[in-house]
Amino acid sequence: MNNIKEIRESKNISMTELSKRTGLSRTALYNIEKSKSDPSLTSVCLISTALKEKPEKIFSLTETMNYKKEV
Repeated sequence: MNNIKEIRESKNISMTELSKRTGLSRTALYNIEKSKSDPSLTSVCLISTALKEKPEKIFSLTETMNYKKEV
């Protein structure tokens, strides 16, 4: 789960503009924004820098971690 779209739209940044700012393809950004793929650490840094927000405001780590505890 992430807040990329909400933050991007609140700052009037298009997907194309975010792509230019990050160097990531629009397809990659779309897939990350829609939670169809998990971003690399580099992508997280690029996106947070481009949006001028802390990574933890953009991405929710607890909702993306799908693991089972061993009993």
